Amino acid sequence: MTNTTHTSFALSLGLAPVVMMPDLIPLKEIPFYMLGLSFGAMFPDIDEPQSYIGRRVPILPRVIKTFFGHRGLTHQFIFFLIPLITVIAFQTEIKNIYYDLYLFLIATCIGMFLHQVGDMLSGSKIFKGGIRDYFYPFTSSGKYFTPFPKIIRCAVGDRKEQIYNIVFTLIILFELKQILNLSISF
Repeated sequence: MTNTTHTSFALSLGLAPVVMMPDLIPLKEIPFYMLGLSFGAMFPDIDEPQSYIGRRVPILPRVIKTFFGHRGLTHQFIFFLIPLITVIAFQTEIKNIYYDLYLFLIATCIGMFLHQVGDMLSGSKIFKGGIRDYFYPFTSSGKYFTPFPKIIRCAVGDRKEQIYNIVFTLIILFELKQILNLSISF
């Protein structure tokens, strides 16, 4: 998936709980939550020097890719789980310091997970899709994991991905309309 589709995918799914439970996040805090989702949606591609985030961070993406490869460590289940557990474990301390930071960190973890799910939608004729050893270190089979049938998977940048991006963007607009309680008709 491209950076744009990763972001629209994460925002469209990440905003759904806010729409369903309007009191979940105060309105003035939603921008921090959205920034965290967006950052988290991009961050796992730090292992690819040519990715959107990889081009903006010198050296680190090359080091990560050399040791772990693309869709390696930063795309495994544990990569979002450890930070999420850490944020939850220290939530009282973080909230006392800065509530916006807490929301940003939680949303970043959610965004990283949604990035991984988005990559499970990616595939092509050459690359079948999914993430190799997704549940490592819990299991290690060398196989690629994806819960999605081949028919809905897309290749990076193909027409199907572009359609997904448009659909996710329309969902985001609808969600923002609901969150902001706007009476705009589409």
